[in-house]
Amino acid sequence: MLREFVGAGLLRKHVLQAEGRIAPLTPVIFAFWTTSDFELNAKKYARDVGLWFMDGHTLATYVHSLGLADMVMALPTVAPMGQT
Repeated sequence: MLREFVGAGLLRKHVLQAEGRIAPLTPVIFAFWTTSDFELNAKKYARDVGLWFMDGHTLATYVHSLGLADMVMALPTVAPMGQT
């Protein structure tokens, strides 16, 4: 899943550059959040490509420490793509 995310992000960056919407040297930051945990290989890959990532435990910790729990719990539940 991380490789697909990085590939799609790089493609999007390339398209934006080709359309002249961003300059060739424009810094781009990729960040990936998930509610599950990362396998060791996924963590290594993310670090190797410079991807900022956050797993479920870290995400939950930030939500609570920033006082966002009520807002997050009020968000509508959305089924994953292709599932209803």
